[in-house]
Order: sequence, then structure tokens, then C-alpha cells
Amino acid sequence: MPSWGPTDPAPRSCPACDSEMDALLTIATFEGDDSNRSWLPREGPAGEPPSGISYFGRLQPTAVRIGSGYDQQLHLCPADPEHPHTELMQ
Repeated sequence: MPSWGPTDPAPRSCPACDSEMDALLTIATFEGDDSNRSWLPREGPAGEPPSGISYFGRLQPTAVRIGSGYDQQLHLCPADPEHPHTELMQ
């Protein structure tokens, strides 16, 4: 089940067949949050970066930023993988 932030949970429907879509992937700006113990990678949070590498903080070691710090969720149709996927930014 994908996480929900600023929006309320809502079913994602396939634009081709109206089936309820499954969450496929979440691309998150941050790896976790020490303040509320949200998920952290199995290997633990990253340490200090090697010298010469730009670094955005311990919880953003990949320096990937989705929008203004959001998560992007991709959903797929379980009835037919050829149907278009949908995405949600939050």
C-alpha cells in the first residue's frame, strides 16, 4: 500500500478498462525520517559522502529530488500490463 501525504487515499482506476490499479513503484525524495521512524533502508541511513561529492543530507544521499521534495507513485493495471500506467505526485 503506498503512503499518502497531502492527499487523501483514493482508488486509482485504469484509463483503458476502469480496473483498480496496483501500486508498482514509489520514487521518494527522502529515504526516511528519524523524527517519526518512517521506513529506512535495510542497510541503515547513509553516512558522510566521499570527498568531492555533492550531498543533500543524510536522508537524501542519492540527491534525487521529485518536484519540490515529493514522492512519485506509479500504478499499473493488473488486468493488462499493456494498458497505460498512471502516476501520482504527492
